[in-house]
Amino acid sequence: MRAWAVVVPRERAEDIRRTLIERGVLLKQVRIAHEDDSILLPTRERVDLGFPTKEGEFEEGFVALRSYKDVIEVPPSARRLLPSSFDVVGDIAVIKIPEELREHRMAIGNAIRRWNPKIGVVLEDRGVKGEHRIREIDVIAGEPRTTTVHTEHGLHYRVDLSRAYFSPRLASERKRIADLIEAGETVADPFAGSGRTRSSSRSGADRERSTLRMRIQGRYDFFERTSPRIGRTMSRYVKGTRTLSSGRSPPWIVSS
Repeated sequence: MRAWAVVVPRERAEDIRRTLIERGVLLKQVRIAHEDDSILLPTRERVDLGFPTKEGEFEEGFVALRSYKDVIEVPPSARRLLPSSFDVVGDIAVIKIPEELREHRMAIGNAIRRWNPKIGVVLEDRGVKGEHRIREIDVIAGEPRTTTVHTEHGLHYRVDLSRAYFSPRLASERKRIADLIEAGETVADPFAGSGRTRSSSRSGADRERSTLRMRIQGRYDFFERTSPRIGRTMSRYVKGTRTLSSGRSPPWIVSS
């Protein structure tokens, strides 16, 4: 492929290569070339580092792509602001994009799909808003949909991210709580979003315990009758309950 390169002495090649990586302008998928006693470091654009530059043909090489940042094409000034992480729910990636990168959001979405072909949709997360605390989201790449099927601990969740909150980061917490539930109990998870949890018994037997996580997110008509300390007051409405609390997470109210 044809590209620009910085021509540097061999003894300076590694230092300059690191500088180009930090600036996000080194072409990682192109092989570094040698010319006499100089090293040609291929770049995305012409770069002035006080060394000669040269445009020419370079051989493409295989490079493991560790991040969507390896395939995205944005100016160096924008590259430094690229988000480092995002959530994946089913085949949908959900990413928060800084306001400074709004004009590059389509490029970010397309780069994520190029990096991981299993992702069918990329959504921009613009924060949780409204009375029902639902994410405000926009499709920035892929199919025009917000529904997906998410698999977690052997269960399949059909989720519409435009209508209900769901976080894959709570997978371990959902499993932890499910393992604490006794047979025949029903679980109400206040403001859970969407989901159903099931786990095998601790003894490893084939019997499975099922718990229902009530989709009461936004049911303010009920909680208006309770105090803000919902974990303490819900037990007044459910007889024979116990509370499974996990510290910062909302309590889970359990009844037989």
